[in-house]
Amino acid sequence: MTDDGSGLPTILCAIQVSLEGAIAKEAILNSIRKGYQSSGDLIPWTLTQHFQDEDFPRLSGARVVRIATHPDYQKMGYGTKSLELLTQYYQGDINTINEEMDEDEENEDDEDEEEEAEEEVSSSTISKSNLLIEKIKPKKNLPPLLYKLTERKPELLHYVGVSYGVTSQLYQFWSKSGYLPVYLRLASNDITGEHSCIMLKELKIGQEQQTIASEGWLSSFYQDFRKRFISLLGYDFRNFQASLALNILQDKLNKDNIENLDLYFSSYDLKRLESYTNNLVDYNVIVDMLPMVGKLLFSNQLNQVRSNLSLLQMAVILAISLQHKSLDQLATELNVQHNQVLSVFSQAMRRVSQALKQFKQQSIDDSIPKPKKVFKSKNAIVESVQDELESEEKKIKEKLYAKQEEEEEEEEVLEEPKKVKALTEKEKKKANAGKKDLDMDQFKEYLIDQDEEVWSKALKGGKIPTTISVPSAAGKRKQTDGGDDEDGSSSKKEAKDIQDPHHQLKKLKESKQQQQQQKGNSKKKSFRK
Repeated sequence: MTDDGSGLPTILCAIQVSLEGAIAKEAILNSIRKGYQSSGDLIPWTLTQHFQDEDFPRLSGARVVRIATHPDYQKMGYGTKSLELLTQYYQGDINTINEEMDEDEENEDDEDEEEEAEEEVSSSTISKSNLLIEKIKPKKNLPPLLYKLTERKPELLHYVGVSYGVTSQLYQFWSKSGYLPVYLRLASNDITGEHSCIMLKELKIGQEQQTIASEGWLSSFYQDFRKRFISLLGYDFRNFQASLALNILQDKLNKDNIENLDLYFSSYDLKRLESYTNNLVDYNVIVDMLPMVGKLLFSNQLNQVRSNLSLLQMAVILAISLQHKSLDQLATELNVQHNQVLSVFSQAMRRVSQALKQFKQQSIDDSIPKPKKVFKSKNAIVESVQDELESEEKKIKEKLYAKQEEEEEEEEVLEEPKKVKALTEKEKKKANAGKKDLDMDQFKEYLIDQDEEVWSKALKGGKIPTTISVPSAAGKRKQTDGGDDEDGSSSKKEAKDIQDPHHQLKKLKESKQQQQQQKGNSKKKSFRK
């Protein structure tokens, strides 16, 4: 009502909404198994068959059936504003009346329903009797035609959607309001010739509704739609204008880079592309590479190139690479000359070639192993200093142990002569004891002392005789006694040398030096080998 209460205000925009979804799980499974689609619930059943998803029909949503704006106020933003208010209303951002007022209205509604029931009974009885005599006049206690949004509680919904015949203007309108495409029918309508498109907008839901809806369900639908749309642009979607197809693929997702360029292009492909950008080869040489270039460019794997391209360059690449349009068809569609289309295309491909070379160089650099850089902190430096101190301490201790061992060896060498003296004294005592027991002087008269020549002459026969005659050698015995004296003097000198400790140390040092020289010679021989 107007402020005066005299009539209705001027309606700037009207939206017709149909509530859909919240379908039982058994019905969903039967529909998927048998492959049929029941009437009503247009968006849930269509997307169930398209994605084969069992959870989406369980979500509750609202489908915008129609939206109309006053002819005098079109293209002024009223339609976009109406959709914003509708989204805020179903998200609970618009405050409604209090619970007390709701209870009062419920009581009043109950009373009104009872009165209406009584009136209906009375009117039914009257209508049977005098239906032709009834006078048409305004009835009392009728429900209001329009409610304010603050006077009505919103339903708990997960999304708001729309289904319409796609055109360039309508797609821009719905995409501006934050709706994402999830379905585009491959076959066109027989009457209008348009392709049906379904777009959805996810609503902020409470904790009660999070058990049914998983996070990111709409983005997964949208990514799958983009992938299928890119693949189908060469089929029935080939008749789309390049501007409409570019609008559908214009939305950017997360920035990605090509992980393995060799899976898409070989080194020969990159050389051919570089030769084309340098005007060395013809356009027909790189035609086979264009579908893959278009897929990488519009699947957000070449965002660096895409950010540097103009809308005209992107439309030309999309039409030639994905829609497989010829240069003549594209020139007539864009209303430009053939040479202009070719020059725009070559400029765009030059930037693509540069980006692919950078990716190739980066992949080669990443494959080369790099030395690890170690940045030492203060604690690490302190630990390294402590380790060095400990190692030096170990070396010093080893040197001290070595010195102690040398000193002990010297002491042992000095003590050896004393032991030798003790041993010689014991041997002398034993020899003297033996002499006492057996005195050899008693048998000197029986001693035969001759040379080998004398004995060989006596034994010339070869047989052992019973008796042998050998001349005596008294003079030689004397000489031998003198020789024994000389030998005794030499043995005495050796005993003195053994008893001298300094002489023993010299001999030990000389033996060690000889062993070290032998080891060094063996190492040199092994090194030479």
